[in-house]
Amino acid sequence: MTIGRSLFLHLIAQRVPEVLKALRKLSATYSIIPEHVFSETLNGPRYLRTRNQGEWLLYGATPEPELVCLPDLLYWKNVSSLATTHPSVGKLEEELTKWAKAFHLEDEWLLDRALQTLYDWHNNPTAKERWGGLPASYKWVLAANERSFTFQDDGWGIEFESWEEFLERIQPALKVHLEEYRQRLVTLAATRGSKPAPRNPKQIHLLWLALYQCLGRSPGDVLEDTERRDMDVSSVTHAIERASKAIGLSLRAPRKGRRAKM
Repeated sequence: MTIGRSLFLHLIAQRVPEVLKALRKLSATYSIIPEHVFSETLNGPRYLRTRNQGEWLLYGATPEPELVCLPDLLYWKNVSSLATTHPSVGKLEEELTKWAKAFHLEDEWLLDRALQTLYDWHNNPTAKERWGGLPASYKWVLAANERSFTFQDDGWGIEFESWEEFLERIQPALKVHLEEYRQRLVTLAATRGSKPAPRNPKQIHLLWLALYQCLGRSPGDVLEDTERRDMDVSSVTHAIERASKAIGLSLRAPRKGRRAKM
């Protein structure tokens, strides 16, 4: 989950609370799913955890990794197949699809998060209305020594050159070195099936996206709410489009009406 996606969900929870309130109502449907369904873990999420984490952290014991397999029901791609053998899952699929359409949150990664949130609430019914998710599990694509950046120069000759002259002398060399560094890491990451993360949208643009997507606000409505004098409807529209592309969100269809341009 990218930072942009996490922030988008956080803003929905804070500024569009009706999204999670509506999802919470599906807990009743979720609760009638037989417990044995959650033992089906062939196609569910997997992550590594340290079995002896306490001894490892406190006493320096050798870490003992173990693979944890979570229920198939935590991924939307598995719901249809589970529904064929478990009618209660079919009911959940129907209601979750209606929820997603109501708030225009129909992309698979959002449906995954909705399922994971319902699972968290199922295990902890008193939990607050916040997004659930999978346990944090991240592996660096490049090792620390591979991503390390160094640049060496004799430094500022303070006795015979001004600071401005020093900057003028060193910046071209630094720029070349940075570009070589960037190319080296991009190429190395590509050999391991990875690529640089996209630039994260600004928080205010993600908020506009949440209001547009989930509440049906037009860019004009959003502009009025923000009271930004340095923006116009076109600027807000482009910001919403860029933010949706950055986090992989399919924008809803434009509203019909005189004011709606998007």
